[in-house]
This record gives sequence, structure tokens and C-alpha cells, in this order.
Amino acid sequence: MMRSITVSGAPAVTAVSLEEARAHLRLIDNAEDMLLQRCIEAAVEEAQMFTGRALITQEITLTLSEWPCDRVLRLPRTPAQAAAGIKYVDADGQADMDLDEASYVVALTGDSPRLIFKASAELPAVEDENPEPIQVIYTAGYGDTPDDVPSLIKSGILFLAAHLFEQRTPEITGAPVNALQWAHERCWAGFRNFALA
Repeated sequence: MMRSITVSGAPAVTAVSLEEARAHLRLIDNAEDMLLQRCIEAAVEEAQMFTGRALITQEITLTLSEWPCDRVLRLPRTPAQAAAGIKYVDADGQADMDLDEASYVVALTGDSPRLIFKASAELPAVEDENPEPIQVIYTAGYGDTPDDVPSLIKSGILFLAAHLFEQRTPEITGAPVNALQWAHERCWAGFRNFALA
């Protein structure tokens, strides 16, 4: 089964603010805020990919090529907050069909959020020629503000953003690469979601 995810409702704020990053780097002015913001955004993306978690509340669309054989649809980003629904393209090519919510159970708690299709529910046939006929829309994240994100995740983001800001070339000087990897990945290790692997 082919799967892809997109963030359709991107958060208005990042998990780490410019002010936090400036303080971490001991910057006294905002002359390089554009570069620093890009470094923060890159570090946040890396944190989300490494941990399998959404940090700030965001709407996620999971696209599938077919219904899961085991009738369990695992959501790839945690912590999941709410499932908005499932849309599909039927066998006749009719788009934006809503799957009846009574045909599945929503289980969002823990590190393995999922939608479980009831044994009695008949899953509709989907369009064969469409490589992505099924869309699951849900929200995930720790909350709406940077204060909702766990401190260790934020610390790892600050370490990586500072490294990207200070090392503007691929060549690393000073601390060994392993020390940098240890710093941010060690902060994130306890949050890595192996249940989604």
C-alpha cells in the first residue's frame, strides 16, 4: 500500500520562536532573522521526521492507494488530536465521497493512533486508475503554542538550528559531527515513535 502525508493546515507558529533562538545564540540584534528563521524551520522539520510527531497543532492529510488489508489504518504523526474524516474516489471516478463514520472506530490515544474499520463495515471499491484514491484528514500536535511542546524537543531544535546558523557550509569545524548528532538526537530520542515504523 502506497502512503504519503501532507500538512494541509500548517501551524502559524513554529515550535521555537525567533526570540528563543536569538537568546540561545546570544545574538544582540535581528539583522539575520531571515536566515535564523529558515534554520529554525529546517530544525523543526528534522525533529518531526526524526520523532514521527507533529509539534504544533496542524491538519494532516494521509493519502492511500488502497484500504488496509488488516482493516487498521495507522496515522503516521502523533500525538493525534482528532480525526476529521475519510474521503475517497469511488470506482466510477466520483470524487470527495465521505466514508460513513459509523464504519470505523477512532483510537487516538498513545503512540499508535489508528482508525479501525469494523468487521461489519463494507469498504467501498475505489478508482483503479487513481494512485491515491483515499484521503484521511486529522489533526495532530502537542498544542497551539510553542509552550505546549516538550522542553527536550525544543532544546534539540535549538541545538540543530544554532548549528545550521553558525556552520553555513557543509564542512564542519570544531566539534566532531558525532557530538552534534548526539546533542539534538539525544534530546529527541525519548520521543521517537517506533510504533509507526
